[in-house]
Amino acid sequence: MKEYMQCATAVEPQWLAEFGSMFCHAKESDNSMLEHKKRQKGEKTVMEADIENLRKARAEAEKESKQKEREKRSKQQQQVAMLGLHQGSSTYLRPKKLGL
Repeated sequence: MKEYMQCATAVEPQWLAEFGSMFCHAKESDNSMLEHKKRQKGEKTVMEADIENLRKARAEAEKESKQKEREKRSKQQQQVAMLGLHQGSSTYLRPKKLGL
């Protein structure tokens, strides 16, 4: 058995103006099907351009991160330690005395 609303109440205009849009929506109407298709085509073009820009931005960010990673690795490369070679120097100094 279906229940029907048994009470009715008045709606204040201020409340309706503030919260009415949550319960009912005005439908957008196009004057013609041609305008509707034209608008949809424009929206599709804008979305495709946004997607392409996003792809380019991601590719650029990936390229930058790879470059930073290469620079980081080049700084972290191991250096060969040689006896008598002072750090930061490229000249080899022979030790004064070897052995005991």
